Amino acid sequence: MPIDIFEYANLWPENTGLPMTVWIKSGGGVRDVPLSDVQIMVNTAHGNSTDIERTATVGIKPTPHLREGNLSSSDLAAVSKWVALNEDVLIDSWEGRISLGDAFHGLTKV
Repeated sequence: MPIDIFEYANLWPENTGLPMTVWIKSGGGVRDVPLSDVQIMVNTAHGNSTDIERTATVGIKPTPHLREGNLSSSDLAAVSKWVALNEDVLIDSWEGRISLGDAFHGLTKV
């Protein structure tokens, strides 16, 4: 599935509790896309980096899993924990059922 970066919003480490920036779909998603296609992007560099060239893609369903790119096992474990805590919000944001503001307020830090 091609990624349009303009449909994503970034969350810095202070927003998520993760060591790196996470990009979530910011609404307007297509509701007929299978849940197995719902994903987030994760910067591979720690900190507030938003370098699109240094990202990995993590699928949300059926369980968090690396779809593309590289993450260390500890980073993937941390991202997987965060995704599991926030699965409903991430899916609702992806499908456009909630606003980006509602997503920000509904997310739980790890």
